Amino acid sequence: MKKYFFNSDGTIKLMQTIILVDGITFIILLLIFMSLFKDKDLTPRVTTTTKVTTTTTIKLCKNCHIKFNRQDMIMEPNSSYPLEDLLDLKGVEIHNVKFSISDTSKARIDLVNGKTSVISENTLGSFTLTAKYLDLEESLVINIGTNKLESISFDRLAYYVRVDETMDIGVVTSPVGYNIENLNISVDNANIAELVDKSKIKGKSLGTTKISINNNGSIISANVYVVKNKITIKVRENYSYQEKDIIEYNNDGVELLLQIESNGETYSNEDIVPVISDLGTFTTEISYVSKSTSLDNAYIYRLSFKKTSNKRMETDYSLIEFKLADGAKKEFKIERKQ
Repeated sequence: MKKYFFNSDGTIKLMQTIILVDGITFIILLLIFMSLFKDKDLTPRVTTTTKVTTTTTIKLCKNCHIKFNRQDMIMEPNSSYPLEDLLDLKGVEIHNVKFSISDTSKARIDLVNGKTSVISENTLGSFTLTAKYLDLEESLVINIGTNKLESISFDRLAYYVRVDETMDIGVVTSPVGYNIENLNISVDNANIAELVDKSKIKGKSLGTTKISINNNGSIISANVYVVKNKITIKVRENYSYQEKDIIEYNNDGVELLLQIESNGETYSNEDIVPVISDLGTFTTEISYVSKSTSLDNAYIYRLSFKKTSNKRMETDYSLIEFKLADGAKKEFKIERKQ
């Protein structure tokens, strides 16, 4: 053994010694490794990782609240009210609150004097104002009401009814939706026509009378014609005809459809006589176009206008009366507003 590691002169054989040291070192490391993993399961395994998503709700505003400081509210038409004066807020800034209105024909949200405000329109009625912030929401019902009627007018030039026929009295009020039942409404000659429930007119015998409404001393009137035959006037708009008796002046002119409602009687365009009264800064001309191909006793006419002055007048319109030989007639008005 000695001869294996030493030379005859007593020196160490280098190669054999290195091999011995490496062998001893390997054995020691192997023993250490085995002791470390003695209780470990070294069988290869496949590991699957599953991602679990957890939803957490975070309340961003602790102890916040929004609340209207009244149960209901009445506004005048065309008035405004600051929204900050309607709400009690805690932990919330007014500019972070989202407001909405249930009926935008009644009111809108806008700035007034630098403050976000609710603004009522010129229409009576009610709407719901809603304030919302995050998951907080409150609502307030606001009524638009007034005892003052600014103005009233009939929505027709005149009323044409047959005997025993009933027709609604259409009016235009400011504010819109004002109840006219408490106003003084009357008919000059109750033998020709009479009121029904203060909202309708009924023909009683052939003739002409007037219907009037008294608004605190301001009186408006319209003619009521109880007739045997009626003339209906419709204005062409795009591809259809709409019944009207008042239109605005325009440079292009308009097309009219006149239909005679009769009890079996037949008419021609020669039975219709138009009478024109120019009472303003333009003149009106009327020309016959053709008979309707789809309606009985219906005729198409064309109106054209010619401006006589660029200066507006207080009374600025043309009035046409379409007449029949039996006394029936229909008024049609063209107003110049611009």
